[in-house]
Amino acid sequence: HAHHKNLGDDSFDVDVPTEFEIKLIGNSSIGKALWMTFNMIILPARSLMRLPVITDRFLVGNWIACIGFGAASLLFSRATFLFLILSVLQSQGLHPANTRQVQRHIYDGNELMRAEDPWRA
Repeated sequence: HAHHKNLGDDSFDVDVPTEFEIKLIGNSSIGKALWMTFNMIILPARSLMRLPVITDRFLVGNWIACIGFGAASLLFSRATFLFLILSVLQSQGLHPANTRQVQRHIYDGNELMRAEDPWRA
């Protein structure tokens, strides 16, 4: 995957925020929290802006499967659909497991923890 070969490169790494996003969010803690919460919506939009999309039968099949599953879950159970949407948002949102997102793609070289820190396990 080209994006993992070029981590941190604005041309390929779609996980790196755009200049517009950086200016929009600034240093606001609330803004950063909202940005992380809606990251799963922002990521595909950013991908479409930066990377070429090759439409083939696999992509079309994926769209059909995803839209079909979403529509079926909405039709049969709104609670299921809500759970699906919230799960997608949390998969790349403020959940602690998403720290890898920040670590791999937005890390600026400064250590967050030093070996001599007493609370480090």
